[in-house]
Amino acid sequence: MYGCESWTLDKETIRRIQAAEMWFLRRILKISWAERTSNEEVLRRAGVKKEAVHIVRKRQLSFVGHIYRKDDLERLTLTGRVQGKRDRGRQRVTFLHSLNQGVTQGTRSKTEFLRLAEDREEWRLMTADVCNRPGT
Repeated sequence: MYGCESWTLDKETIRRIQAAEMWFLRRILKISWAERTSNEEVLRRAGVKKEAVHIVRKRQLSFVGHIYRKDDLERLTLTGRVQGKRDRGRQRVTFLHSLNQGVTQGTRSKTEFLRLAEDREEWRLMTADVCNRPGT
């Protein structure tokens, strides 16, 4: 999880994180892949829920809130306002776009999303709400 604050989470990355989490649980519980035990059974035996993606999202939100409240080079880098031409082809999914999609499911614009970061208490409430919501 080192450096997960800067990961751009897409469907493939989320799938890989969840697969790694299940692999770790199987190793801890000493369940062989040959036993053909379902993921639900592994989670039941371990007495846990899938949490790796929630942890990554929480760390990302804390990081974005911290950086956005400062008025430094990091904030400029985070918002992506750099002079010059953009590359040809399809636009890449940016860090903020993937975080906004994962948190608000596209209900808020990137500008509204970042304005929330300026108010620490409002940001903490949103972070707590997102981390407690299933499927994020």
